[in-house]
Amino acid sequence: FHFGSALGTKLELSDPAVVTVDGSEMSWRPALAYYERDFAGVLGNAEFEYSDIDGNSFVNNVVVAKSIDLLTNPDPLKKGSAYTLTWIGDPIGTDETINVTVNGPNEGDAKLFSSTDPGATSIILEADKINGLGSGTGKIIIERYKQQTLQEGTSKGGAVWSRYFSKTINIEIQD
Repeated sequence: FHFGSALGTKLELSDPAVVTVDGSEMSWRPALAYYERDFAGVLGNAEFEYSDIDGNSFVNNVVVAKSIDLLTNPDPLKKGSAYTLTWIGDPIGTDETINVTVNGPNEGDAKLFSSTDPGATSIILEADKINGLGSGTGKIIIERYKQQTLQEGTSKGGAVWSRYFSKTINIEIQD
């Protein structure tokens, strides 16, 4: 929640205002000013409800992001070459983004690769970004991010999204 606009002052709700998902209260994350709830496993749908201090309620039913995973033993990344990463899971859907983060063995050498191409079942990890990773054993994770339109909201609007993260696995980065 932000005052005035998405770039405005970050706002934490005041009691009795609350945000719930499937009846469970969501936790406030002050660093980026949002509410979050983690679940074990995959949910198909979820009902979000925001109740303001005046007792007005706004309900949004959300289709949760589908699962996405990496192969357990991916081929090594080779500096100087692009890498086609095919995931386990559905193709990219409308209003979805696939993010791949590779964190090399050196501090501060993480790289983000993204795609919003509907129907895609793989993503190209660009050679110039791979070149910026240290050599050795790194970590890789893939995420499916799904943005959705509000069904009910205040006059100020808002956003609802869901994310599914794979397990983080090792990947070799070679010169």
